[in-house]
Amino acid sequence: MSSKKFKAKDEGSAKPAVVGYYRSISEQLASEFENEEQKEIFLSNVFEQLANDINDVIFHKSTSFIVQRLLELANKEQLSSVMKIILKDFDKLIVHEVASFSVQTALYRCSHFISSDEDNVFVKHIYQAGMALLERGELVVHDKCCFIVRALLEVMAGCKLSVNSHRDGANNQLKEHEFHSEFSDILLALSSILLPTSNSLIGVVTVPHTAGTAQFVLRMLHKRFPSVCKDKCKEILRNGMLSHMNNQGLPQVLTDKTGSYFCEVFVEVLSKVPMGKLLKEVIIPHFDSLVELSHSNHVVQAAILNVKSTAQLRKVFNVLKGRFFHFLNGRQSFLIVKLLEAAVRFPTEQEEVLDSLKEEVGEDGNLIISLAVESVEYNMADDGLPQRITHMSYGSSMIAQKLLDFPDTKFICSAVANLSKEQFVSLAFSKFGSRIFDAFMSSTNVDNNSKKACASRLNPESCILLATHPIGSRVFDTLWAHLTVPEKCSVAEAMSTSFRKIFASKSGRVIAYNIQLTSFMHTRKEWDAWLIEQNKLRKKRALGEEIIGDEVKHAATSEGTPAPKKKKKKKKT
Repeated sequence: MSSKKFKAKDEGSAKPAVVGYYRSISEQLASEFENEEQKEIFLSNVFEQLANDINDVIFHKSTSFIVQRLLELANKEQLSSVMKIILKDFDKLIVHEVASFSVQTALYRCSHFISSDEDNVFVKHIYQAGMALLERGELVVHDKCCFIVRALLEVMAGCKLSVNSHRDGANNQLKEHEFHSEFSDILLALSSILLPTSNSLIGVVTVPHTAGTAQFVLRMLHKRFPSVCKDKCKEILRNGMLSHMNNQGLPQVLTDKTGSYFCEVFVEVLSKVPMGKLLKEVIIPHFDSLVELSHSNHVVQAAILNVKSTAQLRKVFNVLKGRFFHFLNGRQSFLIVKLLEAAVRFPTEQEEVLDSLKEEVGEDGNLIISLAVESVEYNMADDGLPQRITHMSYGSSMIAQKLLDFPDTKFICSAVANLSKEQFVSLAFSKFGSRIFDAFMSSTNVDNNSKKACASRLNPESCILLATHPIGSRVFDTLWAHLTVPEKCSVAEAMSTSFRKIFASKSGRVIAYNIQLTSFMHTRKEWDAWLIEQNKLRKKRALGEEIIGDEVKHAATSEGTPAPKKKKKKKKT
């Protein structure tokens, strides 16, 4: 595109005087008003003028942004007058690459004034916009209308649901509200266009501009119309997802980058029976091929995480069993992470999963910890033991963290306790491995003795190293909170002797501020009083977390089991 065409397009049909007027308004909006009344009078005058100029300024690139700012400040009457003008040429405005932004802002602003009143004017505006969109059904999948369709769906559904979209931040303007039954027919009609149950599905979910909206529709149906979502998922699985195969005999929608995002949402909302069919007909038969491809690997992870029954978890476990060692590193390590997350929801399967993992990687868990520090190229050595690992692995760190969610944490506790000084420092300096300490010290399944033993690693010998390291300083903060008062005094004493080195480091200065090191060096009594107060606060916080943790555990174990009936005491006569 030439610069002349771009300039003409930017100027639109607005006159220079009109453009200058709205630019001056932008400057006044940036300045502060003396009071709210003055601001309201100013906006009232501007919106009176905007009613005459909107057809000009909404298409202009510079003034369109000013219109958006004004719409975000509009009251009910001002917004309603603008919406009436927009709805007259709704189908033309939503396909314009500049004007569509103002329309989107106006739709989101309507959500702030939608209420349960029968004669709510904004419910009528949104309903008219939905009907206008349905009359031009081809615009629903138009590349320039995708964000307008998304905004309209969100306002009608009364909720914002995260999807993979680079403009997810736009829906921060949305105010969630009660769902209105008036919108049901329009939402279902739009969902049938965006989620066809025939083989044309792949033409929607693999195209970037419609895929994000299709994902939102699926989540919205699951939230607002669960029975409709259940039936639609069955039809999609039967007719849509498995209708197109690639050269390897795999469903094309699973191996496509954009389509795989839709599949991740799809498995989240699947009910028990369709999930079983997906595992039986797609995931398990093609498991080796799917986990090798980056996009389909994410779909397999989502399927493992969202299994609906112990039988489905066992099927996945049987496929992964015997491969734990080979999947400890790289992309496949997240398959183990998702399996562990899923196993937490099914207590009866936890012991078998943990035993199989121990059998393959060792009873003490040292291999997983070392993988989180260093690692890859590893093979079985001549003596049958795995060779030492040499590069960082995020997956292995996540495996160690997820194992702390199991009731039996001896596996990881022994590995942390057996770390040498060099291994401890390497783990604390590791970008991913250091997260193990955060999870370890905050886990409600780890006993206090193990936490105290881990915290005692922060001693006069290691404190300087940790405090002056960008990543190690976070481990310092985590361990410091669990030290006893005498241990904290000894650490502070060691740091005070090397205060020049501490203050020369940026992370060291932050640590010094957190532990009040200057107060320790100059006013010891005040530091002692501060330390005692901090310990009291920590104990209260730990007690509260322990109570909450017990309640969560009780809820998890009692989920699905009927509450025991209370015996009625007979009244004594």
